[in-house]
Amino acid sequence: MFPTKFAPSLFGLILSGLMSLLVSGISTGGPSALPMASPACGSGPG
Repeated sequence: MFPTKFAPSLFGLILSGLMSLLVSGISTGGPSALPMASPACGSGPG
């Protein structure tokens, strides 16, 4: 599909794009985007 010489730079471009989407999704979603229970919410054990 793409020439082999473009593979490392294309991989880096796709990976950085995915990471920025992940970080922006977490930062815009806030604490509600994370499905983990945090002790600050009072939903921890005990």
